[in-house]
Amino acid sequence: MLLNLPTPADAFIALANVLNRSLPLSFYACDAGAKSSAYNLLLQTLSHKSSNLYQHLVGLPDHDPEQYLGDIFTGLFTSHLALDEAARLWDVYVFEGDAVLIRAGVALLTQNEMALLGTKSVDEIPGVLVPTVDGVKKPRVLGVHGEEDRWMRAVREAGKA
Repeated sequence: MLLNLPTPADAFIALANVLNRSLPLSFYACDAGAKSSAYNLLLQTLSHKSSNLYQHLVGLPDHDPEQYLGDIFTGLFTSHLALDEAARLWDVYVFEGDAVLIRAGVALLTQNEMALLGTKSVDEIPGVLVPTVDGVKKPRVLGVHGEEDRWMRAVREAGKA
């Protein structure tokens, strides 16, 4: 927001408004019921997009979506996407609301489907979604101009039956 808004005050106000929406607020307020609803909605949507991945994830021992989805929603995808992808997602989020974050979660999981199908425990999933090098998280870096368009197409596709 600091990159795209004219003053730091404008960026702060915009960030406060984004974080005050129902889905992000439920994660910052630790509303267990609302978080569970978000996870269930994401997993139900995933079951329609990739039943194999859905079955694999929910079939993992000690399956708890909080372990791999909590950071995604708390950070509003900033740790999991390249800067251009995250900025584009936030732009769309401002207009389309919480549903776009659910679709983005499904898109992130389906884009990493093959690696996720190889996981043997829930503890391995965060490492697939955000690789680490020497214990430091390394979010994606875009190599080709326009990849944020490809990302947003994947997000939109995640919402289609």
